Amino acid sequence: MENKSRRISGAASLGLVPLFLSLAAAVSCLNRDLGQFQRHLAEGINRTCFEEKRCLIRLSDYTDFRWDTLYVFPYSTSEARIAEVLGQQLPGWVEFQYHEVFVLDGRIVHQEAFKEDVEKVLPGEVTFALSAGGDFVKLSPDQRVAAEQRVAGGVRYYYVEPTQ
Repeated sequence: MENKSRRISGAASLGLVPLFLSLAAAVSCLNRDLGQFQRHLAEGINRTCFEEKRCLIRLSDYTDFRWDTLYVFPYSTSEARIAEVLGQQLPGWVEFQYHEVFVLDGRIVHQEAFKEDVEKVLPGEVTFALSAGGDFVKLSPDQRVAAEQRVAGGVRYYYVEPTQ
């Protein structure tokens, strides 16, 4: 009897190996240099849009804090322009970094920044679409955005575009 239970548990664990490896491969595509929101959002898009090319998500489903506005500034946005948009200086601003700034009632409640590679996307990076001529994206918690996985130069990343 003992031998039979060992075979069953051994077979069960062997069945889990491919599942574990595929999950590990998906998670390993996420860049550890990205912020917590970027990683959490990428994991969510990967999970939610797995069988679809493009799906609709709400960004507030991927945060664990309250906010009323998210500003996304690409690496090319100047410190002065960010301060103008936010109505205040951005603490810890560094040139040539991608900044995501969450605001609640005019106060910064969370921010993330990472060095963006200007020539290629980072593995697992979430890229937000800018409107023509725009230098930032402004989003609300309940706003639905279209999200999809893309590959460029062999690197998987995620593309998010505001919907009307």
